[in-house]
Amino acid sequence: MNSTTPDSQPNPATVREPHAMRRGLVPLVLSGFFGSLYAVGVNSPAATDFFRELGATEFQFGLISGLPLVMILMQFVGAAVLNRVARRKPIFVGLALAYRLLYLGVAFLPLVLRRTAPQAVMPVVIALLALIAAASHFASPFCFSWVADIVPRRVMNRVWGWRQRVAFVGWTLAYLGVTWLLYSQPGPTTRLYPLLVAGALAAGAVDILLYLRLPDPPNAIVRDRNLWHNLLEPARDPLFKRFIAYACFWEMALQFGSVFLIVYSLKILKLPPYLVMLYWSLQGIGNAIASGFWGQMADRFGHRPVLRICVGYKPMLFLGYLLVTPDNMYWLIPLLLFPDGLVNAGYGLANQGYLLTMSPQRNRSMFIAAQTGLAGICGGLSVIVSGALLERMEGFSVSFWGRTWINYHVIFAGCALLRMATQILAARIHEPGAVRTRVLVRSLLDESPLRSIHFPVGLFRRWNPFAGGDECDRRKI
Repeated sequence: MNSTTPDSQPNPATVREPHAMRRGLVPLVLSGFFGSLYAVGVNSPAATDFFRELGATEFQFGLISGLPLVMILMQFVGAAVLNRVARRKPIFVGLALAYRLLYLGVAFLPLVLRRTAPQAVMPVVIALLALIAAASHFASPFCFSWVADIVPRRVMNRVWGWRQRVAFVGWTLAYLGVTWLLYSQPGPTTRLYPLLVAGALAAGAVDILLYLRLPDPPNAIVRDRNLWHNLLEPARDPLFKRFIAYACFWEMALQFGSVFLIVYSLKILKLPPYLVMLYWSLQGIGNAIASGFWGQMADRFGHRPVLRICVGYKPMLFLGYLLVTPDNMYWLIPLLLFPDGLVNAGYGLANQGYLLTMSPQRNRSMFIAAQTGLAGICGGLSVIVSGALLERMEGFSVSFWGRTWINYHVIFAGCALLRMATQILAARIHEPGAVRTRVLVRSLLDESPLRSIHFPVGLFRRWNPFAGGDECDRRKI
């Protein structure tokens, strides 16, 4: 007699389902690779050098980085429209292809205007970048809401980890490719950047066309409540409003000086553009290496502890940049950027994972817009203010500790302090089922070479019958 009960026999549907799910999500994962090629082609240190050669001032650099973030306000408009349409794929794909083509104007119009209307070059570039950002942010809720409906929640972090790993492999390869081009083709970046944009748009088209292979389930249309109620719902949610407060302050701290690291490296340290590209590729390498790991940690321990650990490390980049000099920059900058890439993977996954899992399917687009929109406004205003401060403090210098400190150092120190202060708001985030941050820290120590440092303590706890059990065990993780 066969002792196997019907319940214990494998169900062919359940066996095939994970494989079918993985195959169905392959286009989503691959799109990250081509999307990274596009992003590096249009927005990298080569772009910064391109704008610098066009004559951009520090304040204009602030506008170049800040206005696209302020345009995240368009996510609220997109979310409001999304709540009233049945299909998301056609709108997202059409808009994404259209606004990416506008980069042709960013790359090629300045070459014409420099001869006919040189004063109009930077205003036209800034206006085009703002328009691109507005269209991109309008389309963003369509993409996030759609993807959140087709990726099973139980594997959400792993899927995003796979996508992020593939994306940063592409990001790194693109950085290395642009580095080689800048090294092998010395001369003005104004000649090379338009060619990079043309190649980037080809990769960007492949990225968007891959989305056509994804299923397009019907959208959850919200018609029974008015727009004002939908707008206020995220702020009334007791858990989500804490996350919004954290995200707004964090984006302000994150953007306050970030864009000026590359400007400082090119303008003050006089690093050649190809070396800046090479060094910044280390962030992509770190991100690609750590993405899968942080996705597993978020699935196992929760998003909150991953977020707190990674955000806690982020001030180190700017504290380290205060020590960078022409004598040590060739070895110190790489040592700062690589670990920063490792933690970028963690806080990016944790932010996105919390956002997608804690927002309800009904009115999800408005929850996403509330977090990314308000945070983007704070980040955009922050970088514009920092650019204005840099320009106002032009010529500032003071000497102590055997060094001369200038306006860039003031901005870097302010950015580091703001990032440290973010921990106060990150500690208030609540996530049901997540463990305390110290539990994840203990697990990281146990599963790394650092465990040898606290081996005697662990040995004592195992030997001592009165020692308390591991919190992970108590929480059944």
